[in-house]
Parts: sequence; structure tokens; C-alpha cells
Amino acid sequence: MISLSLFEQELFLRVNTYRLSKGFLPLLNDARLQLAAKNHNDLMVQQKTLSHQLPGERPLGAFGPNNDRLDAVGYSWFYCAENIARGYTTPASVMTAWMNSPGHNANLLSTNARDIGVAYNMNGNFWTQDFGNSYSPTQPL
Repeated sequence: MISLSLFEQELFLRVNTYRLSKGFLPLLNDARLQLAAKNHNDLMVQQKTLSHQLPGERPLGAFGPNNDRLDAVGYSWFYCAENIARGYTTPASVMTAWMNSPGHNANLLSTNARDIGVAYNMNGNFWTQDFGNSYSPTQPL
């Protein structure tokens, strides 16, 4: 398992504090989603580009076996989403930006999400949150 940096720990806690304040269940930190987020974040840093899919990279989620970033880390999913950002210097500032953006906020508060992986890189202040659920909607949690 990849250990979380202090900023990543704070971001994870802020996500769950926000979700709880809105009446939603907290998300579980999933090592596979954390690895997917870190891999994507590192690639954005390397290419100095903010994008949900970079040249030569698998998409975040594509139906079918072994054809997306979550499959690559062993996370079988039925739901996935992603928030990315660049330039924010603190977990509080990036969370504020995401909460004030309708699409990003929808990911933060999704009832479909059960798990999360977060990544931060101070080289360019890149941030990635990967949300997922590996349980079938018909399978009890």
C-alpha cells in the first residue's frame, strides 16, 4: 500500500468531513484507487498537463476487461469518477474549488461512490481524486 502524504491525508479527511456534513456516508481509502490516482497524477506532472486522459494512457473507466486504468490496478468497478486540479497549494483550497464546481461537487457527494484514492504532487501542485465502487448495485454491501 502506498502511504498517504500529510496533504493527501488531509484531503481524504476533508472529503469525508464534507460528505458527513451533507448526510452522506464516508468513503473508504482504497489502495488500488490510490495507486491509480498516483499513477495518473505522476503522469500529469511528467507531461506538465492537466487532463483526465493523457497521450498513451488508458482511460479512467471503459467497460470491458483490462482496458482502463482501474483494471490496471486490479479494481473491478461498476462506478468510477475523477476530480483533478492544478495550482492549488493546500487541501483546503482545492476542496473549496471542487465544492464550488457543480461537476466536481457531484463526484464528491455521489451516492454511487464507496471508495476513494487521492494523490498530490507539489511539483506543479497537481491533485487527483479517483472515486469508485467495486460492488454490483444488486449485491448487498
